[in-house]
Amino acid sequence: MKFPQLRLNSVTGITLLLLPLGYMVVYAVLFTEGYTTELRAMVIGAIVGKLVPDIVSYWLDSTAREAKKAEEVAKQPTPQVEVPAQTLDAIPEKKNDS
Repeated sequence: MKFPQLRLNSVTGITLLLLPLGYMVVYAVLFTEGYTTELRAMVIGAIVGKLVPDIVSYWLDSTAREAKKAEEVAKQPTPQVEVPAQTLDAIPEKKNDS
């Protein structure tokens, strides 16, 4: 199985910034005092219900588009290039010194 290469672009950076931020917010809400149960449920629901699916859907969609593009390129016929005869005559032959 071939894994896609990690793309080092702005989307990768945003993903690497948002995921830990989501983890930090959930950790802060769950393990510090002063938050009600309702507020904890609302924050966790917002993180799990919005941030994570958005990031996952972007990466899965872009991987699917790349696979479709690769299939289309593979279906295209290979172009045949004709080399003029005079070009072939200008190439010197190698001599075997055996």
